[in-house]
Amino acid sequence: MADENGIFIGGWHAESIADFQALKTLELRNCGLERLHLPGLPALKKLVVSGNHLTTLPAEAAAFVRLRDLNLSLNVFEFVPAVVFELQALENLDLSSNRLAKLDDRIVQLNVLRRLDLLLNNDLTELPEQL
Repeated sequence: MADENGIFIGGWHAESIADFQALKTLELRNCGLERLHLPGLPALKKLVVSGNHLTTLPAEAAAFVRLRDLNLSLNVFEFVPAVVFELQALENLDLSSNRLAKLDDRIVQLNVLRRLDLLLNNDLTELPEQL
């Protein structure tokens, strides 16, 4: 829980999410989020922000150099956020149940990507030739 005094988790207090320097997994499912601000999480390997109202990701997410799993499902993305293409450790990307109409050709630059979920993006009619 967070308020003007910071974040409280089981009696532990932090001024901001950036205080969790060793955090490896962060799940913010169904929180009604319309935007994210996630600075300073160098150890983050898994980020789940499904079931929100997100349309983009902040440029600061490029700092998640260890991020392997990114779940952006059940949001309102109309395109893959540009910062996703900078996440070179990404192995699993879930973009299901969004509003994607096109998949950027840069998706093939994610060299270690093993799983790409595009289910229920009903406006998506074609994929890059390289896939």
